[in-house]
Amino acid sequence: MAAIEYFRFTAEAAVCTLGSSGQRQATTRHIPIFTGALRLAIFLDRAMRRTIKQYYDEPHLSSTRAILVNLDRDTIELDRTIAFPEGGGQESDTGIITSLRSGRSVRFIQTRRVRCTPVRVSDSHRVLAGGIILHQVHSDDFTVMSGFEVGDEVRIDINDQRRQRLSTFHSASHVLYMGIAEVRPDLIDGECNCHIREDQARFDFRTDTPITQQERASMQRIANQIIQRNSAIRVFADADHPESRYWECEGFVIPCGGTHLERTGTIGELRVQLRNLGRGKERVSCVVVQAS
Repeated sequence: MAAIEYFRFTAEAAVCTLGSSGQRQATTRHIPIFTGALRLAIFLDRAMRRTIKQYYDEPHLSSTRAILVNLDRDTIELDRTIAFPEGGGQESDTGIITSLRSGRSVRFIQTRRVRCTPVRVSDSHRVLAGGIILHQVHSDDFTVMSGFEVGDEVRIDINDQRRQRLSTFHSASHVLYMGIAEVRPDLIDGECNCHIREDQARFDFRTDTPITQQERASMQRIANQIIQRNSAIRVFADADHPESRYWECEGFVIPCGGTHLERTGTIGELRVQLRNLGRGKERVSCVVVQAS
């Protein structure tokens, strides 16, 4: 914000200097300069801001403190956050933000990343880096936003039960993916969509060869065997591109920036389902039969 203050001071000084020769004329002549400079300063300030992604550094935190950086009618931007934003097919965290100055609290129902920069990691892998994270405030809490100010120290609490369920199904989706890759490796290049929610994970594939019930049963069996082995799950960052992250289990590596469990055994037994979407598209989904 220092750049904005500089441009505001410069414009005001110019008006005062020329005030004796006709304040109205001087104001008319200098406001466009001030406005353009201020807009540029605001643009640069927003472009340079980066939210610290604390959900990567401390994935087990469900509550932390942060500083309120920007405030709109329906969104709150913090200098750091533990709330995972929607991305990679995984739905976002939700929770509560409380101003420690006023004691007022608002619920946020979605978290999203904006103003990211595409980064090429390899010929087949690109990620979105940097950017800021916005917390979408519940519409019923818009009137409470008056209790928040830029610069406030706040406490952010995420719905840790929702986070746990999302992490469970994101890890489950990758275990299922391992089964798919073994039974129908031809499907992998045809993946066109995925969705991770609290009660289900699914993949959509483009293929001219429908998945059979026998293949579905084999995918389910392989996935549940991996779960029964209680294999370790490792999530790590690329050495050269820290925001490019990977999931690894039993030597199987998948590019992924989502949240996960530490071991497969905590997923629970999976039931795999099929659905033909027509026009050469197949959907493979999984639900947990019984959580461990």
